Amino acid sequence: MLTAIAIFALTQNSNKQTEVRQQQQARQELWATTAISPQELALTDVSLTKDEFQSWQLKGTVTNNSKITLGSISFLVTIKDCPRTDDCKIIGQENTSTMSEDFGRKPLVPAGQVRLFRTYGMKFANMPPAGNPRWEYEVIRIRAAE
Repeated sequence: MLTAIAIFALTQNSNKQTEVRQQQQARQELWATTAISPQELALTDVSLTKDEFQSWQLKGTVTNNSKITLGSISFLVTIKDCPRTDDCKIIGQENTSTMSEDFGRKPLVPAGQVRLFRTYGMKFANMPPAGNPRWEYEVIRIRAAE
């Protein structure tokens, strides 16, 4: 009986530690994804290019006007065919994020600084040819470095 009580107590303690750790991780994730507002970043000279491996990359310059180091930016990239200016159809759409040197161990842009950025490659699978292609991007997540 004493063994059962000891096992129960250990299990309860382990469950409590797991719950505390999960709460800490949730607080850290919330901070990382809300610490830098979109207004604190300036993206300039953004281009969408296709490389020799038929992979697309978003490239440009990012200025971090916040007081917090920027870890990464996630984007939604959309390619449209616009035969007429009032008649555009989406022909490709993918999510991507900025590439980080050193496998994510190095932040993208320290606070108050400017850096070049590029994203992971996108394939835009099954995208039909476009007569008048146009593209756009949207920042969908900003993550502070931890």
